[in-house]
Amino acid sequence: MFFGTVVLVFQPAEEGGGGAKKILDSGALENVSAIFGLHIGPNIPLGEVASRSGPMLAGGGFFKAVIRGKGGHAANPQHAIDPILAASNVIVSLQHIVSREADPLDTQVKTCNSSLFEEKMLETIVQHCLFTTIFEYDENLRSECLPNIISSQVVTVGNIQGGGAFNVIPNFVTIGGTFRAFLRESFTQLRQRIEQVIIGQAAVHRCNATVSFLEDKISSYPPTINNDSLHDYFQSVAGSLLGVDKVKGHHLLMGSEDFAFYQEAMPGYVFIVGMEDVSVERLRSWHSPYFKVNEDVLPYGVALHVSLATRYLTKLNQEVPTVDGKYHDEL
Repeated sequence: MFFGTVVLVFQPAEEGGGGAKKILDSGALENVSAIFGLHIGPNIPLGEVASRSGPMLAGGGFFKAVIRGKGGHAANPQHAIDPILAASNVIVSLQHIVSREADPLDTQVKTCNSSLFEEKMLETIVQHCLFTTIFEYDENLRSECLPNIISSQVVTVGNIQGGGAFNVIPNFVTIGGTFRAFLRESFTQLRQRIEQVIIGQAAVHRCNATVSFLEDKISSYPPTINNDSLHDYFQSVAGSLLGVDKVKGHHLLMGSEDFAFYQEAMPGYVFIVGMEDVSVERLRSWHSPYFKVNEDVLPYGVALHVSLATRYLTKLNQEVPTVDGKYHDEL
């Protein structure tokens, strides 16, 4: 018996549309004390789950730039101002932002409170002689004790359009891409530098450029940051449901999820449910045109969502029990 309300979110426009923000703006999730979300994982074995405390996925934004020159005949480039050449140099220069401007040592580390980190770190140093090997030594330890390694940044141009003939220099070229970061300061700096580089490099090649970050169409996604208390709770529920050996740590991901909008409004937690089955065909990654869902994962997702909701309401305002390794019959 539990008291409370469970809200099921049937959300539109997760990919690129920022549907979560629209749900929040509509007032549909007022007075919600916690929210849980899951994502399927094609490379995680069926029956296992993975997640981490703190940062899970990067914040993401998009940009589009129009680089304008002067069209002309390809045989007489001296009479034109070539936006294709300018765009080419813009794309190369954008890759310098992360490789030449981001500090590779600019990390923020949040250690765990337990003695596990110190014990394992000492063991790692003794066995491997280098502290840095801890990052490759134990993924679960890395996830539990070093959850906030958040200096990573990405700038990628994924679209370029310009010209319509082999022998004509076009009037303009359009490029578009995405940028990702875990720190809000890094995200803001990336955005500023992207605009500066595009406009500056275009000017070097006698072109004009306009840059849009498409905020009127696609909202920038904040970093997905899992609540620490809900992480402990998730491990307890998933461990008792699936077995403690089936609950894994997960590395940081540079992808973005609009679930992060929910986490800005309330405590939230997202986890990955494995669906890999080595006895059947190899599953492709999420954005592959050959992606398929292993429907055997559905009972696991349902059971986890039901258990997380019902036990949360049952234990609301009570201490969350630790994992005892016992199994339950939700499956």
